[in-house]
Amino acid sequence: MTLRNKVYRDALTWNFNCYLAKNYNKKCKQVFQTENLLFIQSMKDDKGIAQMSVVEFLSPTKMFVKENIYFKREFEEDEKLTRTQKLCKESETEWSADYLSKYKTYQLWDMEIKFKELIVEEIKFDEYLGYQKNPELRYALDFSDALVVLFCKMVIISQKFKII
Repeated sequence: MTLRNKVYRDALTWNFNCYLAKNYNKKCKQVFQTENLLFIQSMKDDKGIAQMSVVEFLSPTKMFVKENIYFKREFEEDEKLTRTQKLCKESETEWSADYLSKYKTYQLWDMEIKFKELIVEEIKFDEYLGYQKNPELRYALDFSDALVVLFCKMVIISQKFKII
């Protein structure tokens, strides 16, 4: 499951970087500074933070996923698990309040808070992007995944601002 998730992360990152390169908004007057900034998206369950994605802009058209981590959870043996729960069960990393302290040289942007300050309207990402699941495939984008949500938010920011 962990290897599959790494491939999933790489495919998402590749596609998002291609999107950024093809749709760079160089004529926009509103500028969005990304220097020394990390974008953080976390997903919570009833036990706290289950997944966290940390992403950095390397250039206006390229992002790097520093982390896409799932935090350790215990589940009953006979319990049917979701993809996120399986990855949490496999994880060895425990969540702690000082987990992000290793990024103290960066300005941290919690996308749960900052995105709402920047983009005030409520957005359903699948509708906004015109996403439809391909009926011939068994998989689809998981809009409950922190990395997918983070990339969707960055698409919207990249459409409304000139990223530098």
